[in-house]
Amino acid sequence: VVYGWFFFAFVMALVMALGWRFFDRKIGDPWLSGLTDSNRVSSSSPRMIAALAIAVTLLPLGWNAGVSATGRTAMPHTIDLPTIPGWTRVSNITDTPWSPQFLGADHKIMGHYANAAGDQVDVAIFLFAWQDEGREVVGYGQGAVDGEGIWSWSADTVAPKGGKAERLVAPGPINREVVSYYVVGDHMTGSARSVKLETLKARLTGRDQAAAVILISALEAEDRPARAAIDRFTAAMGSPQSVARGLIKTAQGR
Repeated sequence: VVYGWFFFAFVMALVMALGWRFFDRKIGDPWLSGLTDSNRVSSSSPRMIAALAIAVTLLPLGWNAGVSATGRTAMPHTIDLPTIPGWTRVSNITDTPWSPQFLGADHKIMGHYANAAGDQVDVAIFLFAWQDEGREVVGYGQGAVDGEGIWSWSADTVAPKGGKAERLVAPGPINREVVSYYVVGDHMTGSARSVKLETLKARLTGRDQAAAVILISALEAEDRPARAAIDRFTAAMGSPQSVARGLIKTAQGR
């Protein structure tokens, strides 16, 4: 976005502005105007223009190396899944394992919860100290679909506020619903476009570039709708954004 649009447009405008004085003559103007020492182009002008062009080219690189680096904080500390009122940690709840894929994450934790009513959910949390090429929250192969190829995307479902929902299917068929929340800075969203935009804003302004993904999932059963279990768990957990920010601070040692 930066180099393909804004920087390209800026350089084009600069080149056009510098070349405007050499624009075509109007009809009727003489072919050659009188050349004297007073109106010849200074021999230093090409050097000045070249220096300006180099400075403009290096400006984004210097900005990226300086301002962007100020928003990167390592995550050396251990984290654990949150304690949820009314829910207890249990062992794996299915013979068809599900493990979402977010390559390059600094932290990955996953667990299973159940309540007294018999609802069961899977929870996966991924933390990124910052995003880079090959370790991005949003990208090819990243998401709720596992890297083992057991589960496949089936359909989008009704998204909750600040998140997205989708249905996965495995051989059987076995249906699973997954609700995902992406947290970048102080922004929570389910939109890949918003994730990219917030990441870009954090890099350009020097803000904390830490990001988190919280995925809550449940198997679909005839007498127990998956989404109902997910909604009850989310209500007990509280704001996914607050949970994510708390885990980020713990991982950073703050």
